[in-house]
Amino acid sequence: MLRRSPLVLHGRRSRADPAVAAGRRQDPAGARAGGAGDPGREHAAHDRGCDDGTPGGDRAADARRVPRGGRRPRRRRRDGRGPRALVTPAKVPRVPPGPLSVHSSEVVEYAGPQWRIHRTAGRHLVAWNEARRYGPLTSMRFDPHPTDPCGPALHPSIGVHYSAVDITTAVAETFQRVRAVDLFAGGPVLTGWRPVRPLRLLDLAGTWALRQGAAQSLTAAPRSVCRAWAHAVHAELPELDGMWAPSTMTGAANIVLWHRAVDALPAAPAFTRPLDHPDVRRMLGPICAGIGYRLL
Repeated sequence: MLRRSPLVLHGRRSRADPAVAAGRRQDPAGARAGGAGDPGREHAAHDRGCDDGTPGGDRAADARRVPRGGRRPRRRRRDGRGPRALVTPAKVPRVPPGPLSVHSSEVVEYAGPQWRIHRTAGRHLVAWNEARRYGPLTSMRFDPHPTDPCGPALHPSIGVHYSAVDITTAVAETFQRVRAVDLFAGGPVLTGWRPVRPLRLLDLAGTWALRQGAAQSLTAAPRSVCRAWAHAVHAELPELDGMWAPSTMTGAANIVLWHRAVDALPAAPAFTRPLDHPDVRRMLGPICAGIGYRLL
């Protein structure tokens, strides 16, 4: 009868080797102690990378305790319901997590040019120097009006006025939905002016939002979140005229004024022309080419 030879895997005997099995039966003390009398345990320990005198033993033993991927298993909760889920706060909470405050270094005093494109034909017209008291509109980012389940409403004591610090930003913001400048629909007019007094504006381009528990990316959060924060700023920081908010389109500043700051706007603008005026057309040509908008 032929005797089968022991299996050899990678230069050592497998655990199916009768000699290995006999060694385990004959030396139980060595097996319990993890000593050298158990070749099977020596090979298994070496395969797992335990500290059995092989090179790199300590490091390998540590590696054995940490699963592949570098994360240790989470401990089970005391009530036995499984690992506790990790809960991290939102980067930009939907509403301010606490009372708002402002330091003097977080206020921009601005007396430079302001630009606005506004309609002169159609329904619900608002003059260039008038605050809109109807809202909040879902298409607008910083309307401070309280949210009503029935939709936008008229709020006599709350109003908002939007403008930009340059014409490019005014164009990019006004026509962002279609990315095309219509020179005729709604009778659009470009108006520019300077305030009659410096405006005190909350600087959203700095670290104010971070200090309040949000992040600088607040200005690019969903519009509903921005409106909730604008409502809180309007209500809790009455000493401010509005907000200095980076445009999500160009990065330049938008100026958001509350109704109480309308007195800072002049009685007459320094510049006002329809968009189809030849002078305005000449300005809009390179602006539209630079931001990728079509000129209709």
